[in-house]
Amino acid sequence: MLALRAAAKGTAHPFGGLEFRRDGVAQCFARFRRRDVRTVEISGMYAPVRGGGRHAMRTVSALADLHGVILYLVAASSVPDRMDTARLVDWYREFGFVGGRPQGRGIAMVRLPETPSD
Repeated sequence: MLALRAAAKGTAHPFGGLEFRRDGVAQCFARFRRRDVRTVEISGMYAPVRGGGRHAMRTVSALADLHGVILYLVAASSVPDRMDTARLVDWYREFGFVGGRPQGRGIAMVRLPETPSD
C-alpha cells in the first residue's frame, strides 16, 4: 500500500482513492483495500480519459510484481455502454488476472505477482 501511495497521490475527486497522473493530467482514480498481508483489493477504478485505466493498471501491476503482492478485484461494469462486464473481464485478463467466479453482480478475479525469469 505504501508503494501505491508513492506512485499516486490522494485526491479530492468525488470518486476518492488515489489519483494516477501522466504529464500532469489525472488519468485514473482508483480505490484500494488491504485484504491481508500479501493481498490488495482494487475496490474501484474510474478513468476520465481514454487509456487512463491502462496507465494505472500497468503501474499497479508493476508494483505488485516488485513487492510480491496478490491483486484481487470483482470486475463489474458501472457504465455498461462504455465497457460491459464481459469486456471488462477480458481487459483485466490482459494484465494477468485470472478467474471468473460470479460474485454479486460481477466476476471475482485474482492476479498473482509475476517473478522475473532468470
